[in-house]
Order: sequence, then C-alpha cells, then structure tokens
Amino acid sequence: APLSSAKPTPPAVSKPNPVMKAASAAVGNSIKGMYKKLDTAGFQAGEEFVVAMREGQKIGSDIVLGDRDVEVTLRRVTEGLARTDLKALLNPDS
Repeated sequence: APLSSAKPTPPAVSKPNPVMKAASAAVGNSIKGMYKKLDTAGFQAGEEFVVAMREGQKIGSDIVLGDRDVEVTLRRVTEGLARTDLKALLNPDS
C-alpha cells in the first residue's frame, strides 16, 4: 500500500472551564507555597530528578527527559481533587 502524505489531525483541545481555570490557579499557588516552605526547610525542589539521572547514568541507562505543560498538570490535579473525598483522604484513621 502506498504511504499517505496526509498529516495526522491533532487531538481536539477543549476550552478551559473558567471555574476549573480558577481552581487550577489556586492549586498552583498552593503548590508554589509548599515549595517555598520546603526550600526554607532545606529541601531542594527537583533534587529527585538529579538523583534519578545520576543513578541511571551509574548503570548505563538511557536518560529520557520529558515534561508536560504546567497548565495541563494543574488541570489534571484539580480534576482529581474534585473527584476525591478530601475528608477521607486527610483523615489519619483511614
């Protein structure tokens, strides 16, 4: 069969819901605040990636660097939180 020269159609991207956009911004601000507190306590954000890369290099692994748009991550976290029973999640007895 001959090869097609047609370009694949990119997936449809839905328009962000204004409420979800605001919620994502709030989640993002909370995460930023958490990282600031961790930094002042001596933790270095991103250190887990540095350690993973060093360990992978020690054993000769191929290293693949990947990232996702922060807006996509925040939207997915917000959607997940919206479906989560936060009382049960935060209850120390559960």
